[in-house]
Amino acid sequence: MITKKRGVLVIQFNWMYVMVIGAVIIIFFVMLANNIRKNSNESLNFDILNYMDEIFVGIETSSQVEHSINLPGVDLRVDCQGYTIKNSRHEGKSLKNRIVFSPDLLTKEIVSYTLYFEAPFKTSFFLFLTSKQMQYVPLDDDLTDSESYANQLVNELPENLNLYYDDPETKEMISEFSDYEEDNHYKIKFIMFDTDPDDSYPAASIDKGKTKNRDISLIVIDPNEDTFKIDEYDTNKPELSFPDGSGEVKFYTYNGEEFVRDDSADEVYPPPAPSFGYLNKATLFGAIYSQDAYNYDCNMAKGLKRLSLMSEMLNSRIEHIEKTDEDFNDLGECSGFYEESKKLLYDSGSEGTIQSIANRQDISEEHLNKLFDFIYENGLVFYNDELQQKSCPMIY
Repeated sequence: MITKKRGVLVIQFNWMYVMVIGAVIIIFFVMLANNIRKNSNESLNFDILNYMDEIFVGIETSSQVEHSINLPGVDLRVDCQGYTIKNSRHEGKSLKNRIVFSPDLLTKEIVSYTLYFEAPFKTSFFLFLTSKQMQYVPLDDDLTDSESYANQLVNELPENLNLYYDDPETKEMISEFSDYEEDNHYKIKFIMFDTDPDDSYPAASIDKGKTKNRDISLIVIDPNEDTFKIDEYDTNKPELSFPDGSGEVKFYTYNGEEFVRDDSADEVYPPPAPSFGYLNKATLFGAIYSQDAYNYDCNMAKGLKRLSLMSEMLNSRIEHIEKTDEDFNDLGECSGFYEESKKLLYDSGSEGTIQSIANRQDISEEHLNKLFDFIYENGLVFYNDELQQKSCPMIY
């Protein structure tokens, strides 16, 4: 009897041993399969990042061009400094030398647009990215006015931007938040003009569907009419119309009941952050495409830095034109335009030039209005046009 019991115990022990070893083997192969899958995914992610970098290089070769890029089952995280694949170990690619306005997450289908940043000379490319699955909702407070700011903006925005219309066929916009009907979008950005959100625009009535509060935002655009309404007696002012010209932009986030001021840029400026400005169509588009105030500020700082460097280079160009002329007086009346242009472009001892204002990388409405004045109101564009008419070497 004792022997039989020992045999039973041995058999039971053997079965337990087999089960433990079997479980270990199964766990090993499961872990191995997971590691292979993860390594395979990371390898794919690495290839995708390199592929996206090549695409961005190709996109930045011409202005006013639209592109569509399908993401192969991954999402991109984007900020002012770089982009990476969501939930990937790879550190991603740097955007240090690129100016890219984008929401913080791009999914499924990326749509892009490019514009030169001209102020008034070309300084750099602005790249605008968003997703077809993100919706932009312009509000028009005067649906009867075909020349309203909302209509003028919509006519200038890229066709691949996912705009919401009350009537898609006629492109009739909505006038209130309550008119919006959500249809499965992961982000929603409302666009208003002149008027801040208040009791007359009850935001609590927004039909947000499954969209999270943090993914709903608002930008308010307040154009400075003095910068694009033409005064027939002011021959120095170039012909500009909205969305060119300067103005103010305000950023808001949504808390589920109302829109509140976006404080993301308070870490850059002593709070509260100043009213942000825009300088022309390219910079206004940048504000619309940006995730928030901070990312708009960060990318605009890059653009202004390049504008500052370009202003210094153009000042050197004028000096070269003057020096290479055998007799400075041969430039005749053009010499005066060169001298005035140099005063506007660059003076190492002055804070009142395009170079010095841009070099501050301050995108407050106050500073961008000053910059606009030096470019347009005070005559750099005018001087360049006069040089062209008189067949003298142009500044830019």
